[in-house]
Amino acid sequence: IRFEDFAAIWMKDFAQKQLKVKTYTGYEKSLERINQAIGHIKLKDLRTGHLNEFYRNLEETGIRADLKYTSKIDIGEAIEQAGVTRTAFGKAAGVAGNTLRIAISGKRVSKAMAISAELGLKLSDAFRLEQPDRLLSSNTVRSYHRIISSCLGKAVKWGYIPYNPAVNAELPKMPKHEAAYLDEAEARELLMLLHKE
Repeated sequence: IRFEDFAAIWMKDFAQKQLKVKTYTGYEKSLERINQAIGHIKLKDLRTGHLNEFYRNLEETGIRADLKYTSKIDIGEAIEQAGVTRTAFGKAAGVAGNTLRIAISGKRVSKAMAISAELGLKLSDAFRLEQPDRLLSSNTVRSYHRIISSCLGKAVKWGYIPYNPAVNAELPKMPKHEAAYLDEAEARELLMLLHKE
C-alpha cells in the first residue's frame, strides 16, 4: 500500500474520529503537500532518508503556499469604474467581503489572483508579491513531521509496517527565543500597582 492510500485510511479510521474539526481540516491540507512528496512511495519502502529529503525541501526558498500580495492600484476605485457594488464584485470574484476590504485598504491578501482576474487585469499589473523568499518556519516543518509520524505510528500499530521511519528523521532546529521578563524596576512598579488595587 502506498503512503497516500494508507494516509486516507488513517484519516478516515483515526483522525476523523479522534481529532477536532479544525485540526482534522489542517491535517487534510498538510497531507496534500505531503502526498505530493512521498504519497507515491509504498509504506514498506518508505525510509527515513525520504522524510529527511522532504523536510529539507520544505526549508527551501519558494516553497510557501501562502503567498501574500499588496495592491499596486486603488482596488476600490477600480471596482467603482467596473460599475458594480463591492458586494457584487466580491461574489463574482469568489472573495469574502472582509478579504476585499483588506485588499482595498492596501494590506496584504492571498486572493489577489481572483481579484485581478475579475477586474480583467494581469496579476502583476494589479498586485505586488510580498516577501517571495520568505521561508517556512522550523515549527511548520516540524508540524508536517508530527502528522507523518502519527500516521506511520498507526501503520506500525495496525501491522502495515514493522517500524516507524519518522522516528529517526532529522528535524530543523528551533530558533532560540529570549523569554520576555520584567526588570527589577518594572517588577517593583507592578507590585506597587497591584497593592493599590
